[in-house]
Amino acid sequence: METPATLPMAPLIREVRLGQLSTPDSALQAYPNAFSTINASMGDLAANHDALVGSVRRGDICVSAAGSMIPQNTLIKSIYDHLMRAGL
Repeated sequence: METPATLPMAPLIREVRLGQLSTPDSALQAYPNAFSTINASMGDLAANHDALVGSVRRGDICVSAAGSMIPQNTLIKSIYDHLMRAGL
């Protein structure tokens, strides 16, 4: 028998510019395997670096516009590099 926690759920879309840095606790309580796609194309990534590292470690995904010349992409890459160095 399926329960709400085992039913498929589309990822939530969050916004760094709005202070939405991770999957909400309410979603995790209902769906323990929930994750969010965090739009990091706007917002202060440097100030929120540690929170975003924690979110990505838990399973959230940071996304931005494509292209190597976009400053946010370097900061997003640094979040994933941090986790790779830590072996996570």
